[in-house]
Amino acid sequence: MLARAREALLRRRGVAATLAVLAALAAAAGMQHLSFTTDYRAFFSEDNPDLAQLEFIEANFARAETLVITLAPEDGAVFDNATLEAVRWLSNEALRLPYAKGVSSLTGYHPARGEGDELIIEPMVPDRQLSAEELEVLRAEALGDERITNIILAADGETTGLIAHFELPHERPEQEIQQVADATRAMMRDFAERDFADDINYHLAGVMMLNDAMSRMLMSEATGLYPLVFLVMFALLMLLLRSVTATIITVAVILMSAGTAMGAAGWMGITLTSPSLTAGLVVMTLAVADCVHMLATMGLRAVQGESPRDALEHSLRVNFLPILLTSVTTAVGFLGLNLSDSPPYRDLGNLVAIGVMAAFVYSLLMLPWWCMRFPVRRPPVTLGVQEALTATANFVIRRRRALLVVGAAVVVAALAALPQNRFGDNYVEFFEEDHPFRVATEFTNRELTGMQYVDYVFDAGADGAALEPAFLREMDAYAEWLRSQPEVRKVSSVIGVLESLNRAMNGGDPAFERLPETRQEAAQFLLLYELSLPSGVDITHLLNIHKSALRLTVQLDTISSEAIRKFDQRARAWQSEHFEHAEVTRGAGVPIMFAHIARRNFVSMLWGTGIAFALISLLLLVAFRSPRLALLSLAPNLMPALIGFGIWGLTVGQIGLSLAVVGSLTLGIIVDDTLHLLNRYARARRGGASPEDAVREALSQVGLALVITSTVLFVGFALFATSGFLLTVHFGVLTAIVIAVALVADFFLLPPLLLAFDRRR
Repeated sequence: MLARAREALLRRRGVAATLAVLAALAAAAGMQHLSFTTDYRAFFSEDNPDLAQLEFIEANFARAETLVITLAPEDGAVFDNATLEAVRWLSNEALRLPYAKGVSSLTGYHPARGEGDELIIEPMVPDRQLSAEELEVLRAEALGDERITNIILAADGETTGLIAHFELPHERPEQEIQQVADATRAMMRDFAERDFADDINYHLAGVMMLNDAMSRMLMSEATGLYPLVFLVMFALLMLLLRSVTATIITVAVILMSAGTAMGAAGWMGITLTSPSLTAGLVVMTLAVADCVHMLATMGLRAVQGESPRDALEHSLRVNFLPILLTSVTTAVGFLGLNLSDSPPYRDLGNLVAIGVMAAFVYSLLMLPWWCMRFPVRRPPVTLGVQEALTATANFVIRRRRALLVVGAAVVVAALAALPQNRFGDNYVEFFEEDHPFRVATEFTNRELTGMQYVDYVFDAGADGAALEPAFLREMDAYAEWLRSQPEVRKVSSVIGVLESLNRAMNGGDPAFERLPETRQEAAQFLLLYELSLPSGVDITHLLNIHKSALRLTVQLDTISSEAIRKFDQRARAWQSEHFEHAEVTRGAGVPIMFAHIARRNFVSMLWGTGIAFALISLLLLVAFRSPRLALLSLAPNLMPALIGFGIWGLTVGQIGLSLAVVGSLTLGIIVDDTLHLLNRYARARRGGASPEDAVREALSQVGLALVITSTVLFVGFALFATSGFLLTVHFGVLTAIVIAVALVADFFLLPPLLLAFDRRR
């Protein structure tokens, strides 16, 4: 059957090539339907518990989409007329931004005071020029108000800020985010031209700017990283293949395969994110292997005097099955990403699997026509490579016992280093140190307010029940415990509002800085307070409209994601032990979502890798019809990932969202080299060769192609390190490390294993 298929490809090669081009064009047409999103929520599946908790909070309270504008006067004088005028101007202008729902700032803050039975709500900052004495009194009053310090006013009084709240419809998130970001920058350009802004430095942070930064990074990768990888791969192929025509057909197959994968995303309605956008790059890198193996074999036969047709037919005969199996195993490895807890990585796996199988089909359909029209007349990179491969084979045969001992020692060392890896991501550190968003966020976190928040929502079970004294006392005790934790900077809730209202309604007596004694009293205080607030200002971000649930916002120091996860575990443990009137609830917020997703994703990917590994082993067993060879292939397929993560633990030690998928991803890649070596070794053994001669033949015949493909793969993924996005950098660097280790394992571990355990005739 295979012989007839090869004959048909050779005889109808023009038709086959035409069909390949038409299929590629039809698939690539789907790219016109591609859409992108930079919303961080896209990293979480619909059933993700952390996302569900965040959406519950947003459904009952204010949304979490904020813009933080930090103002830092060069002289540190927040309380002078020029700075206060700047704050007032920005507060008014921010309310005009698209989808803005409110602004928190010094000029918009309205503290409460009591006069007899009346509750007076007035702006803390009067809308007029203030004298030096008034400014000093205002400064003392503001620094003494715990409701605004370390939120919109620094504890030292030298930095202030605005927090604008937005409610996006999320119908077209990318356009909505861009609209807000563009309007914000236009507002700040106008601000910088005002006289009162001459000596004020500003920084833009918050969730809105995070989404905008991710959008800009996505475009930067699409316009910068893609062309760079393509150009470097083209140069490498020219250098290694030593043939313009061979390079052209390889590049054509690469582009057709990548276009098919990305076009499939458009036809399937997949919304691309930063991880899934790299599918095209990954396919471009992987598609090289099929062409290189066939072209290398043809080149080696050509120098032996065979005709182009005979060389092509021989290459098809010896490479068809290995290339088919490597394509299938690579696709299976990437399909294992479907067990990922993060949708963008599931999309990445599916798109790469499509691209890999497309590369297999296109190489078979395109190469016969091209190579008959432009014959390959010399092998890739000679320059003593064949002699070096033969010398390597002899070295491996001679030192096989020592190599096995060294391999075992390296594996043991890698296993010992694995615990050095820690889970978690800090979304701020996704960007380079000099990136504007990271600079702004770190400055704001250091000088004004913590940018890592965890929200807890407690439902009292009935309308108005959140104002019951017992429930409020329970929440107050929990807030006090939170404040005692070393990583907590501030806790905000409606409890602080109620305590200040109780004091105001009792003549400002500090003894009444406590919760009201009855539910009715608390409800009356809040009603008076809400009626006295300016239009558009309310407390629904602290207490829901039905007064059945309240929200505690915990501001944390800059700590690792793993530390945030452990803090949340302690918080829920305290709730379980002490709560009687409230149910235990999990924390919500961007930091805690990314803190949990890395560990959850890693656990799910262990299952995915295990299933993919089992399927690949079964394929190898069926292909070689030898349990011995299938078992011997396990070591070089498992070792690279173990050693790679061991090296990572000793050097970087951070396993984030993107690295959880490296196991499944690299498994599909590294099996390719193992399979080609085993296939050639098995053919030699079936021909009567001894294990030593079979090893020599395998390394000398396919070793060159393995070096070329591994070099291109290594360089291609290593180029991901040029990205400014940490997830892409880590993903590419660790994958490159594993690919390099895999090549070493296939050359220096697999042959000694074959020599040690395949001694029968």
